[in-house]
Amino acid sequence: MAFSLGSGETTYSLDQASTSRQQIARLYNNIESISKKIINLQGEEGEVVSQTTVKLRLHIRAYAISYIQDCSATLPPLPDEKKFAQLIREREEERKRRVQIQLQDSQERARQQQQLPIKKKAVPAVSHSDSSRLGQQKAAPSGWLPGDVDSQQVMDDDPLVQQMNIIRGYLKQAKQAEKYDEVEMLEENLRQLKIQFQQQ
Repeated sequence: MAFSLGSGETTYSLDQASTSRQQIARLYNNIESISKKIINLQGEEGEVVSQTTVKLRLHIRAYAISYIQDCSATLPPLPDEKKFAQLIREREEERKRRVQIQLQDSQERARQQQQLPIKKKAVPAVSHSDSSRLGQQKAAPSGWLPGDVDSQQVMDDDPLVQQMNIIRGYLKQAKQAEKYDEVEMLEENLRQLKIQFQQQ
């Protein structure tokens, strides 16, 4: 959740993250309180607590304190509202940049296809090397890239139709991978290609 917020994603809200932090803090308090009660346990009247039992209780208490300290130290910080708003803006700008670069790449591929003889316009399967050539515009912050697209699904004499079919293949993969930012980016790219196609 903290990583998502720190990346400018809006899957979670700051309020949700703060609530989760409060719940975690209460759990830590419960652990500390229980370990304290354990170390202060008294035996029945007249019963002498053995040294082994005392040592065990001390170990439980020490482990509980150590666990709380370790977990607290590894909790990533949450951005404040101002920083979060900035991260959202930056993520949106990056998304728009990727859409623009991807559109330019699609236009270039369409132009190259138009220069080929008609009989050679069938598009082969799009490989990972082709995907990598597109650069960061198809890569999510997590490093996700679309896989191969079946050539039988993209073959068409019209280069723009080919590009739209390729984008549809990427879109299907992004939805299956639950990469919602990439879904939005690819849908925008597909929409612009449709506009170009209608203007032909």
